[in-house]
Amino acid sequence: MSKSALQLALLAGTMFSTTAMAQMVSIDGGRIDPVQIHLDEHGNVINPPTYSNRAVGVTYGNYIFDSQVPAGEAHLLTAAIGTGIRHAIEDISFTPGPWAVGANHTITSFKITIKNELNNPPAAGTDPTIRIRFIDRANLNFFGQAGEGTDMMVANAPVVATLNLGLPDVFPNNGNFQGFVYNLGTPLTIPHGDYVLDMAIIDFTTGNFLTTDSYRFTLTSQSRQGQVGTTPGNPASPGFTAENAGNDKGYDGIFTGGAINGATNDHIRLGFNYLGSYRNVGLDFAIIGDIPATQPACNPVTLGADNTFASVAVNATAAPVWRCVTLTSDATDANLKYLDIDTEGSTINTAIAIFDSEGNVIAQNDDSGSGTNAQLSFGMGRRAAVGDGEQYDGRHWNDNGATPVLGLAAGTYWIAVVPSDTASPAAFSAGFTAIPGGTATGAATLRVRTNASTGALEPSVAPLATRITTPLGDDPLVAPGGESAAFALNGPAVRWFDFRTCVDATAAEPVLVQGTGDWPFSLSVFDSSGNQISTVNGTDGVTADVNLTANPAGTYYGVIAYDQPPDFSPSPATDGRWHVRGRDGDAGFEFTFAVFVTNTTCGTPCPGNECGPQDYNGDGDSGTDQDIEAFFACLGGTCCETCFCQGSDFNGDGDFGTDQDIEAFFRVLGGNPC
Repeated sequence: MSKSALQLALLAGTMFSTTAMAQMVSIDGGRIDPVQIHLDEHGNVINPPTYSNRAVGVTYGNYIFDSQVPAGEAHLLTAAIGTGIRHAIEDISFTPGPWAVGANHTITSFKITIKNELNNPPAAGTDPTIRIRFIDRANLNFFGQAGEGTDMMVANAPVVATLNLGLPDVFPNNGNFQGFVYNLGTPLTIPHGDYVLDMAIIDFTTGNFLTTDSYRFTLTSQSRQGQVGTTPGNPASPGFTAENAGNDKGYDGIFTGGAINGATNDHIRLGFNYLGSYRNVGLDFAIIGDIPATQPACNPVTLGADNTFASVAVNATAAPVWRCVTLTSDATDANLKYLDIDTEGSTINTAIAIFDSEGNVIAQNDDSGSGTNAQLSFGMGRRAAVGDGEQYDGRHWNDNGATPVLGLAAGTYWIAVVPSDTASPAAFSAGFTAIPGGTATGAATLRVRTNASTGALEPSVAPLATRITTPLGDDPLVAPGGESAAFALNGPAVRWFDFRTCVDATAAEPVLVQGTGDWPFSLSVFDSSGNQISTVNGTDGVTADVNLTANPAGTYYGVIAYDQPPDFSPSPATDGRWHVRGRDGDAGFEFTFAVFVTNTTCGTPCPGNECGPQDYNGDGDSGTDQDIEAFFACLGGTCCETCFCQGSDFNGDGDFGTDQDIEAFFRVLGGNPC
């Protein structure tokens, strides 16, 4: 068993583990390695499946679903599902978009979300398996082949292909949902056409349905814009299905069909109303396979001076706007180079994705910039954010090859810019597939910045962090210290905190930085210069502890990431740059960050009086620009080691960083009393 960064789904308040299980597949008959899929900081799939990406939401229970629609939007549940979906049918199409040409299509991997509602193990002696049969779509009629109440499927319909995907005898980690990824080893060839997937959870030895209710299929509930003319929108991207799925409620091999809300209806049609439009759902799985890829014309972005954005005006429409950019050297951690891409300055909601020359998606983003602007950041970070956007921290990377590239290698890349909105988000997939979302069109700006030519890397900015104080608000910390509220982490994003101490950490008076969580994680601590002090691991029931015993009073930063060790700078202890890139896509598990100190006070007032001196930074020169810079840096949370011992409490009244402290600072700077 090994961990995968695949996140098939996350329901608010539900823990979801992303475990890729090495399992048996009938076409090669042996154990197989998991396929590793990664997510960006918002859960979007990086290098997504090349067909029918349904990794967008799951059922909460076994017969209802939660689509996370806004308050006031009604859910439609038009048919009960029964006690659990263990034999189901779903239609798929290999005919739209990139699959409109070609006599055959290749399937290389299969992903699926499985639910264990009751944590029931299969009966002893059984071999739990997902059996998937590919059947021509012409054999399916959701109303019933001979009218309402009859079987949806033609009896003994020919099977084009079968996959048998093994399941574990014990559900991993006692989780509610698990994502399983199967690499087929020998690719499966499927003729061009439309299909029904007859999916059953069986005992592989006997071929019978499992008698114990151990494993169940789940449903996705995130909708996409209608694609290739389909109505309504659907969760598949870029493929599509009808809004219907079938369920064998009696586990007798019969899918009873009928009208929606029909009296004898065993047929599923689930959906919800969103902003006045009906949206459908489907079984939660994804097929990974081949897509023909035709490079768009290379309309190059002319890069500006190193560390300076080059801006290009684009007209975002229903058709994607393509531009290309060429890096003359690697924009990677090891090379201390980067590439930032955003849509700052656009007048409409935008989404962007970057593709390699073969049409693979490297990364995509919808709203990490300010407002509704998009942002991608590769290689070494960390640069200041724009407005309420995220910092340019180099969090993206290229995972398409056998070895991940921690950034982007030198070469030419294609960037797609499309409109997007909340109701119908844009979608990207392999084969240079970019599907706009929403209906807005208008002016957009594409900006690109790098130092990948000959430029030096600019100084890093400190992370945007949550300040840790005592429960009474003491800052710097006094005993016992302070703790964050519990927070859910959605990988591969990381979570930053900062804290201030006013007494040197020693063996007699240590500072304990501690992380707790209900899933394996790492805790790293950095100093105020951005250099890494220590990284430790924790897990469910085992804390991650960093003991500071020889560290001066000052400002420190802590970061929590999921258990796959994050990427740091090439010289983290001496040129750390607060550079941390998570690469584990687990989601929903809760963590806390705490700092414990032993000092009960911050000591006696500074010598002379309770007010700070003109020589604020303690370098021997009074009232200089450096003193002003040091004071305002301390106001922002980064106090130098030789700065005034009370930090931003310049007037010594016990309140830190107030207007009164600023006024007192400038009075003293001008030679007046505090």
